[in-house]
Formats: sequence, C-alpha cells, structure tokens
Amino acid sequence: MQMIKRTLSSLLMVLTAPTLATATHAAFPYASVLRVVADLHGSDQAGGWDYAAVDASSGRLLVARMDGVQTVTLVDNQPGPRLAPGRHVHEVLPLPGNRVLFTNGDTDTASLVDGTSGALLASFRTGIRPDAATFDVASGQVLVMDGGDGGVTRIDVMAPRPHVSGHIPVGGKLEAAALDGAGRLFINVEDRNQIAVISLASGTVTARLPLAGCEGPTGLAYSRARHLLVSACGNGVAKVLSADGTERASFAIGRHPDAVIADPPRDRMFIPSGGNGTLVEVALAPTPHVVRTLATRAGARTGAYDPATERLYLPYGDTVRAKGQKPKLVPGSFGVLVVDMH
Repeated sequence: MQMIKRTLSSLLMVLTAPTLATATHAAFPYASVLRVVADLHGSDQAGGWDYAAVDASSGRLLVARMDGVQTVTLVDNQPGPRLAPGRHVHEVLPLPGNRVLFTNGDTDTASLVDGTSGALLASFRTGIRPDAATFDVASGQVLVMDGGDGGVTRIDVMAPRPHVSGHIPVGGKLEAAALDGAGRLFINVEDRNQIAVISLASGTVTARLPLAGCEGPTGLAYSRARHLLVSACGNGVAKVLSADGTERASFAIGRHPDAVIADPPRDRMFIPSGGNGTLVEVALAPTPHVVRTLATRAGARTGAYDPATERLYLPYGDTVRAKGQKPKLVPGSFGVLVVDMH
C-alpha cells in the first residue's frame, strides 16, 4: 500500500454538496445509478491514509492514517475521535469481540485495541514494514503481509492470550491478500507481477500465478461464489483469473489503483483508482465485465463498502511531490467521498 506522508492533527470534516457525479447503466439489474452523494472533508493533522474498513458492530468507518486510526460515524457521516494512535498505519481490521487490529509500518508491529475505547490490548512483532492484513475465520488468525521482507506473519487473535503463531516466507513486495475460505491465501506480489498462493495448513507457497500485462499489482479480491480473483494493476489494467491461474478477463481501469472492494451478494467488485480519479464497477456474471465508470477524485485509490446501506467510502487527498522526495499531502485536502447505489 502507498501511504502519503505529512504531519497533521485531528480530522474536522464537514458535509458538503450532495451529488458530485453520477454514472448510470440501465441494463444492470442491481442498481440503476452509482453516484457521489457526499464529500466529507476539511483540514486535519492526521497525515496520509491507506486502507479503510467498515466496522458493522460499531457503525463506523475506520481509516488507516499516518498517526493512527480515524473514525467516522456512518449514521450521520460525522467525524469521531481518533480510535488509537499508530505509526504509519496501513491496515485497519475489525475483529470479533469488538476489537480492531492495525499494522504499523514504521515500527514493524501490529496493534490490537479495544474497538470502543481504543485501549491497547496487545502488540505483536511482525516482519519488516507490515502492510495489508486479513482475518481467517476458520483458524482465528490474522495474516499480515510484511511488504519489507516478503513474509506473512500469523497472529492468533482468538486465543485466550493473542500471540504470533508463525511466519510464512513468500518473497517479493507483498501487497493486498484474499482468502478463499478453504485454506488458501492469495497475495499480490507487486514487484514480481504475480499472485502467490499459500496453503495455510502447510504454511508454504503452493503456486505462483503470473499476471501477464500487469505491472505492479496492488488491490486484490476473491469471489468465493465464482472462484475468481480480481487483481488491480498500477498500469491501469485489471486481471480476472480463475483460482488455478487461468485468465478469464482483462480490461482497462484507472491509473494507480490500490484496492479491489468486493460486494459478494451481488457478484460485484469496485476498483478505485487515484491516478485519474475513477471508480470502476465490475460484474462477474455471466462473464466478468465492466459495468460502468464513475468520476471520483484524484487520490481516491482505496475504500470500504457498507453492505447495510450499499454505500462506498473512498478516502482521497491532493499531493505534491518535490524532486527526489515522496509525495506529500496538501494541507486541508484530505476527505472521504460517499458513493451511493440507489
């Protein structure tokens, strides 16, 4: 995941103009319109952002920020307090028992906190620069992708005393991951343009699926109903593969995507791209195809889906880059777009 750095403080969001953009597709059976209905924005001191997640148990949006985990109350789209402090937070993952785990890229750790108070429950040593993470319900483990050393840290979060239970060497720069629900973990390997397939039972790599024509795969999602992988590539291409690596579809998306957001009940995937500010909606049936493209905002490259309201939340921000330096967030430019499907 790409995190934009800057030192900022608390998020002060305001609800502004109702509808910013609309995309329609009359033939699509589930939603007649896809539109931006709100823009939550303002100046802040929290720094750049990365992944986001909807915490259904608390009714909040959680956003990974440079200095911790930012919250937004979904019922009224109002900013809440910082849930917990962190250090270059990449992933934020709601867990059973009203708990949240997040990864700290600057300290090579993952933090487990109370989902209400943000109180620290446990801290775990990961590999180098932990990035994405996912929760395997069957094993009760959180699997952390360590982007700096190419390994996966296994954390048993359902044990009476949560602890690191193992490490899986994979190799390469690991990005987003997805589970098939049957003991396999799929991981985008950004610098090798492939998907690594991991057996959780053996803790080994069992296959490497090449992504032909894909440069820098980042976002990844898996459809358990269709047994399909959808990988978003930095060069503006999305690849749809069967679980055995057979390519099923390839189509153009926006530049610099960083997530694939799944809507399992409707066999849909959403791919936000920050390079040109677009959101591509993909239907997986009867064959994978692009349904429509919505204009969003430059920088909107990750997001989260709330199945209860059928709304997407897309963090964004404007950046500047000095020669030889990483991009920095423009003061006051961070926001969250709210995309409705009704």
